[in-house]
Amino acid sequence: IAGVSKVSAPKFTREVVEFRGGGEEVTRKYPGQTKYEGVTLERGLADESAFRTWAAKQPGEPGFFKDSVIIEVLDERFQLAVTYNLKSCWVSEYQPIPEFDSSASAVAIEMVKIECESFELA
Repeated sequence: IAGVSKVSAPKFTREVVEFRGGGEEVTRKYPGQTKYEGVTLERGLADESAFRTWAAKQPGEPGFFKDSVIIEVLDERFQLAVTYNLKSCWVSEYQPIPEFDSSASAVAIEMVKIECESFELA
């Protein structure tokens, strides 16, 4: 989606499972379940309706789907530095307009938070 000005970093945490066998003095640690954090995308309010259309889809209704999202990070020369491929994403939060404050000079920001089942560095 063009015009995205802010993206939270993809992140995961992996549970630590501790195990100690009978008679062992040492506790062993093993990787457990992996949890992927949501990623927030923000952009200035626009006529383009991609965020709104995606957020309006409801689980179980025709047309609901989990999408892949590709995040491309550019360097200071606007060259591709790194690409993340987020898999099986769906919208968990959507904020179509910000809180308004007539005494502040700010840009109206539209926000969507997506959940993903995994991501990889592409």
